[in-house]
Amino acid sequence: MYSTRNTIVIVIPSLNPEEFLLDYVHLLQNQGFLEIIVVNDGSTKGTEIFDKIQEEKLCRVITHEVNQGKGQALKTGFAYLLNQYNREELTGVVTADADGQHSLEDTIRVADKLAESHSFILGCRDFDQEMVPIKSKFGNKLTTWIFAVLYGKRISDTQTGLRGIPYSFLAECVAMKGQRFDYEIRMLIQGVTEGIGVEEVPIETIYYHGNRETHFRAVKDSLRIYRILFSQWFLFLSSSLISFVVDIVLFWLLIKFLPGRLPERERILVGTLGARIVSSFFNYFMNGNLVFKKAKPGAKRKARESLVRYYLLCILQANLSWILVAWVVSGLSGSETFVKVVVDTLLFLISYQIQRRWVF
Repeated sequence: MYSTRNTIVIVIPSLNPEEFLLDYVHLLQNQGFLEIIVVNDGSTKGTEIFDKIQEEKLCRVITHEVNQGKGQALKTGFAYLLNQYNREELTGVVTADADGQHSLEDTIRVADKLAESHSFILGCRDFDQEMVPIKSKFGNKLTTWIFAVLYGKRISDTQTGLRGIPYSFLAECVAMKGQRFDYEIRMLIQGVTEGIGVEEVPIETIYYHGNRETHFRAVKDSLRIYRILFSQWFLFLSSSLISFVVDIVLFWLLIKFLPGRLPERERILVGTLGARIVSSFFNYFMNGNLVFKKAKPGAKRKARESLVRYYLLCILQANLSWILVAWVVSGLSGSETFVKVVVDTLLFLISYQIQRRWVF
């Protein structure tokens, strides 16, 4: 596999390193990689490790004068590579941590998989093992579940630092927001939502000294990650909620001002359809601006396809709303508006999953 590794670069962000880093770089140097880059992210301790690396000419060291965060360190490495190599010279990048969590064998496995598939590769740990600290086990399993629910993709290790990133994704990674550990979850979200192939490679689960070398702040960084995880969901929810209010208000107005001589069933039908036509256009316009705001090849075609699917769903949902509201009102009586609020809330929860999996 040496012939494929010579188009792959290793990028290692590092803050206050220990001897692990020097040993790791020594091992990597003999594996035929195009280049190894270590980003010193404003270290105040262990700087002699960087000096040794440079003295022995093991790899290139890029230095941040002050600590800027793991995400920014990765972006510094990516930006350097984009300036130095073109698509023909560079297959992609393997990112690895400097705290001894990634073995040479696993790093090579991820690199070889990247060279083979040109997908976004994740080196995933097994959190069911006994040596895994309880906070790491709980945090990763919770994040995996939330990610699967919100983005429709189960990733068994959302916080892995051992990743293979294809050249085609690097420019987007440089432009992406985030400077610290939240950057890596943004990378996953963008990779999944934009349809970049994501593949997992099982790796060894290594924790030295209870993982005390990590710079991950359990509370503060976890809150950052969950804020990013839920940010797109809250945008979608806000769009839907505003559209829902528009729909209910228009339904109430139409029911109130439609001729009283119309039978109740017809009044509900006209009110439902009239309100849904306006609110659905408003909802699609908002979602379209969020989902399709980046111009990409095929975006217009995909937008047309999603629009057709969206309105097929709207037609089905409107008919179900009409039938269920009319059935409940005729059987149990009560306010048409109140019944519609309850029915449409249930349909909304179902609609979200359909939109996520099929429409968009």
